[in-house]
Amino acid sequence: MRKHKTLLFITLILAINFVAYHAWFWGNNILTYGDWGTAFPETLREYLSLPQIWTSSTSFGGINLGLTFGPKLLFNGLLASFNVPSQLNDKLTYFWPTVIFSSLGFFFLGRKILKSDIAGFFSSIIFSFSVVTIGIRTGHLTIASAQAFAPFVILFLIRTLELKRTRDAVITGLLGYVVSFNEFRVFYVLALVILLYFVYYSWAIEKRTGQLIKNSLLLLPIFAIIGLLNFYWVVGFKSISPGAIGGLGFLGRQLFGSGNYDILKSLTTWNIWWTGSFQAFSVQPTPVYFWFIPLLAVLGLVVNRGNKNIVFMGLVSLIGIFLAKQSSHPFTGFYLWLYRHFPGFSAFREASKFFFLIILGYSILIAGLVDWLWRKKLYYPKHVVGRYVLTFSIATLFLWNAKPLITGEIKSVFIPRQIPADYLVFKDFTLSQPDYFRTIWVPTYSKWGIFTNNHPKLSAIDLVNSDWKPLTEEFRETSTRITEQEVVLDLLKSKEADNLLDYSSIRYVVIPLADIKNEDDFFAYYGKRQTYLDEINKLSYLKPINIGTQELLVFENAGYKPHIYLSNDPGEITYQTSSPTQVSLKLENIKIPVYLNYTDKFHPDWKIRIGKFNWREIFFQKDYFLPEKYHTENPAQFNSFLVDPEYLINNYPPSSYHINPDGSMNVSVTMYFRPQAYQNLGLIVSAMTFFTCLFYLFLVQPIRISNP
Repeated sequence: MRKHKTLLFITLILAINFVAYHAWFWGNNILTYGDWGTAFPETLREYLSLPQIWTSSTSFGGINLGLTFGPKLLFNGLLASFNVPSQLNDKLTYFWPTVIFSSLGFFFLGRKILKSDIAGFFSSIIFSFSVVTIGIRTGHLTIASAQAFAPFVILFLIRTLELKRTRDAVITGLLGYVVSFNEFRVFYVLALVILLYFVYYSWAIEKRTGQLIKNSLLLLPIFAIIGLLNFYWVVGFKSISPGAIGGLGFLGRQLFGSGNYDILKSLTTWNIWWTGSFQAFSVQPTPVYFWFIPLLAVLGLVVNRGNKNIVFMGLVSLIGIFLAKQSSHPFTGFYLWLYRHFPGFSAFREASKFFFLIILGYSILIAGLVDWLWRKKLYYPKHVVGRYVLTFSIATLFLWNAKPLITGEIKSVFIPRQIPADYLVFKDFTLSQPDYFRTIWVPTYSKWGIFTNNHPKLSAIDLVNSDWKPLTEEFRETSTRITEQEVVLDLLKSKEADNLLDYSSIRYVVIPLADIKNEDDFFAYYGKRQTYLDEINKLSYLKPINIGTQELLVFENAGYKPHIYLSNDPGEITYQTSSPTQVSLKLENIKIPVYLNYTDKFHPDWKIRIGKFNWREIFFQKDYFLPEKYHTENPAQFNSFLVDPEYLINNYPPSSYHINPDGSMNVSVTMYFRPQAYQNLGLIVSAMTFFTCLFYLFLVQPIRISNP
């Protein structure tokens, strides 16, 4: 009977979520909004490879911050290799797991702590339909999917400390890794809960000093497994040359949005953008009825104060409230101090991620109140009616937030999108060309723009505010009240622009659609589309071409340079790109020192190996690469390597090159991003850790059970 009741609650939870999130489950719809885009299968297939620490598919290349999502991206690539459509790929990877696992996870966590199915039911409902949770799910699906697995980590952590079983510790570690590769910042927050519960359980629940050591031995494998499974990207990032940020600059940004958060919003778990329909980016006042939420949580804590795990959840909520207020009173400088000094905290330039702690605690506390109502014996009919009314009111307080999801009023990723036909034409046109080139989108790229390692995309707006910013400083200093549009067009009309595009391997300049229907219209922010068209049409170095599109406009820059080219010598070069971090080249008929130019962003860790290459030998040979003095940053801010035949003859064995009858040289070289070798080594460690865990769970542990 108990099992049937549990199954009934699970079925009801899933049914409610399927109805509320019907836009995610029914139909073959593309779902995108804001920063949450989609990618064509041709792009996703490139993820089916060993993790690469350098990415070349966007801009001029850079450190691949997507490494932390390794298994997730690998799964994307695997699905794409089986021709799974992008929209289904996204649903299988992000949308469906977010709803299903969070619903079940919070049900089982609430059920575990309160020993009640109805408590598990309300815990699940409260989390799933909190305005904080819904707000995250309107476009931050990596965070949402990570949070979906978090309750399972806490659940198995409790089991680990209660049962003192290594098997549960291993499972907790593996689940923690799942959270980390979905979104490492969520794991960072969750790690605080894990450490806090370890201390709390040892001192407040067991109350025995000796247990602290025993529990430490259970905690150690949890963090060891998580650390070793993430070792491949940690060691890769750590091996990057000091001072060469190359993509990690986001860790040093200034705090953002401090004025938007305060302790009152934290207490009420108020999503500052919530309107009950489409979330406009203007701070909304907190409705009065939201004060019932902290009141219900406090009541749940009071009536269940004998349950030590409930008290712990109250403590978690308090910590979340304190951190989520960011820099407001009290202790206004504490968040900034953490941001500047506490390891890893600089990834949180605003406090919204800490609302998870509040809703995590509240979901259990309020569920505890409902459970108390149903456990309490009532003798008067009016009290029974009151119990039903209060239970229904609590459910309605959260379920009402599902209304804009069901009706589609919230828009964002809850309404279907349609790829304009012009972008499909441009995709086919781009992919039909085997040669390497970049496309620059003016003013910026559309979410529907194709990009691959062989055809990276660029945003003009991004470039004039980053790599090309020095070229715009004179115009900015001599002009007043200028717009981003004027900055972009001034640069494109400058005398340097032709060479700038040539040496940046930019073949096509694209003006996207003003796609209002799909919320892909950025001309409202960056100037009129017609102005871009009129001014670019005047540029002599660009030629408009007809590729069969109706509104998408494409201009060709015929003088673009290939991805790799030689200067100073009429010698020949052929190359094959094995991965974004490794290129094999053959230089033929080289007579004089020649510059080998590579049009990815300059980084000191790009190296040249003369002769045969094996990444493992990097760890054993001190002078494995061409000396650093032969690698320079050229005026275009790209990589140039000086290959001097005389130097090679004097410093390398004859087997490393070939001298032709006319005295010219043929030489094979490998261009390699050095930190990739460390990442490869780390990947071996991570893979061994993963298979060791599986071996223990499925072979060693079953043997122990069968032979106690």
